[in-house]
Amino acid sequence: MWCPNQDTLAGLDLGAAFVACRWRELFDQYSPDSYHAKLYSLSGLISEAVEIAELQKNQAAWGKHLIWVKAEIDERVKTGIESQFCSARHLGMLNKISSSDTSSKIVRLGRVLELEGFSETLEASMREEFRQLDFDSVPSKKKKADQLLTTLGTYAFRRGCNSNDCANISDALDGDVENVRSWVLGSLEGDESEFDCVVVVDAKDEKTIGSIRAVCERAGICRSVRLPGLPEGKSHVVFRRKTMGLRAIDAAEKLRAEIRSNLNILSLYRQSSGPVILSEMWIVQEDEIVQVQAYSPSLQNLHPRRDASRLSASVAAALEQRLSMGPNLESEVRSALDLNNLALSMHDHRLRLINIWSALECLASLVDGKSIIDRVVRLVVPILTWRKIDKVVRYLSISIHYWLKNNPTIDRSSLPFKLGYKDAVHPEQILKLMCEPKDSAGIVKLLEVVAKHPLLLYRVYEAWKIFHNPVTLQRDLERSSKRLTWHLWRIYRARNLLVHQGVEHDCLPQLSNHLQQYFSWTLSRILHGLTLGSQWTARDSWYYWKSKSDHVVESLGTNPNGLLMQDMFPEDLSHPEAEVWSNS
Repeated sequence: MWCPNQDTLAGLDLGAAFVACRWRELFDQYSPDSYHAKLYSLSGLISEAVEIAELQKNQAAWGKHLIWVKAEIDERVKTGIESQFCSARHLGMLNKISSSDTSSKIVRLGRVLELEGFSETLEASMREEFRQLDFDSVPSKKKKADQLLTTLGTYAFRRGCNSNDCANISDALDGDVENVRSWVLGSLEGDESEFDCVVVVDAKDEKTIGSIRAVCERAGICRSVRLPGLPEGKSHVVFRRKTMGLRAIDAAEKLRAEIRSNLNILSLYRQSSGPVILSEMWIVQEDEIVQVQAYSPSLQNLHPRRDASRLSASVAAALEQRLSMGPNLESEVRSALDLNNLALSMHDHRLRLINIWSALECLASLVDGKSIIDRVVRLVVPILTWRKIDKVVRYLSISIHYWLKNNPTIDRSSLPFKLGYKDAVHPEQILKLMCEPKDSAGIVKLLEVVAKHPLLLYRVYEAWKIFHNPVTLQRDLERSSKRLTWHLWRIYRARNLLVHQGVEHDCLPQLSNHLQQYFSWTLSRILHGLTLGSQWTARDSWYYWKSKSDHVVESLGTNPNGLLMQDMFPEDLSHPEAEVWSNS
């Protein structure tokens, strides 16, 4: 979260500041996935349901996938802001899609919505709502503004908006409120344009140059003369063509993909690995050539651990100890690590997703289940559902830490248990405050400390509304578990379409990113368990974390006062046996 000095925010319109901060948070790679833009709008979910219904006509197995998408549509219609902009007739059609038992009916309803321009009309209505948004009303209606911005974020994401586009928040806030409005709306605009793209292939040897030229030129991709500013190399072949794209990088990537497809044919008949396409790409603008940066959303939300060396040494020792007991012990974990490392070495998001899913399947063999996807869901969902508490609280802790660090004049003396002393903000301290009852001294003071940051104030208050009531938190975790299950089925579907039919899902890079996160978090917990004792197996470790998750979710509804801090966090704590809801 962007946490500047208070003076930066002091002269700003609070509504405009909230909108700008939230828009940046939607695409910030350091934001939790819970606060990111969604992959699908309501109309996008309808299109997905229609595609699956078409598949179901030939293969009944797709009906299982359709069940989950229909459930997601039903929830979005009931709880999302988009349904407020649908006509009564369209709402009726959406309800019929989510409740239909026949794929043909879903296809027919979806076809009518498509012909009526439902998707375009809905997006236009959402844009107009933002154009007319009264920024003065935002501070008192942040929840509604948040829902609107989150939905608009999905539309912007579909047009290629990313963290780089939202980094210049200071420029957006440097002016009147209309500057912020234009900044957001600018991310939603744009039709495809023509770009003069350049891609370079390294033939490895000069003998292959002729073959590369022949196979690409037959496909209409012509070789270009060498241009100043390109890397030198006798075996380099330069291709240049005008290509359409939303952005320069999109056009260049499109040309790169076409060249790759043609070189794959050459590789088949030569029975050797194909020539290397350089990762750098260029655009010719007037009299100069400009390199465009490849921006892949795959793996962007995972960041190196500061204690990576210590953790690696600890896990390596634990695995080595088990290897001495038998060569096949924990083979699932070793194979998963191999496949993960292979995925990390790849630039192609399709190959990344396939290998990461294979790695997850290896781990899923630790779990009983009727099918692959059933085992994957049983493996991942409990651990990630339990992790949400730590994820949200840690994000707040980091944000509050930077807020205090950048604002040394804030009085820390009245904050409970030395919160903010030397700018230290521990997650367990924040969780304790989030679980305090209404109007308690600790949470009131914390809200006062962050009051001048509109988004941070909103995040703290919304988290408190969920966390201070154990039953509300239980419902929130159950909702997260359900949504995670839907998304795992979506990733599984994308993987199957790619492997079995060669169909590339339109959000494959993002699905690869999400899958990498899920795999990394799950395997990290399993490896952590192996370090707890020499007798622990990977299956023991998974069941240990699953039992923690089950205990927390069940106790929230039956005995919240029995929950301790050590039940909520994976790492060592200063007060592990402190009660979480001692005041409830």
